[in-house]
Amino acid sequence: MKQNNHLTFEKKIRLEELLTKNLSISQLTRELSLGATTVIEEIKKGTVPFKTHEGEIIQLYKAERSELITQLTKQNSKNSVPEHIVNEIERLTKKWIDWKRVSCKA
Repeated sequence: MKQNNHLTFEKKIRLEELLTKNLSISQLTRELSLGATTVIEEIKKGTVPFKTHEGEIIQLYKAERSELITQLTKQNSKNSVPEHIVNEIERLTKKWIDWKRVSCKA
């Protein structure tokens, strides 16, 4: 069976519901038709600390938090400069600084 590793908001909501049932990772992957790595990474991304009435801090998965992080990541990746361009700019800047040092000494 081919697994779809794309998480829609609906699947995130479903994951949140399933986590309240204390299912194992393998059961979650079957229910959502996702890979185990995808499910684990998704749980990590959307987990937030929550304080119970007794004062105990527990970790809860929230689909809304995960979706917000996903949207922010997409927005930041659109606005960021690709790493190879940053590396090239740094290389050229260093080369220019080295050239300037040599020319000043001369």
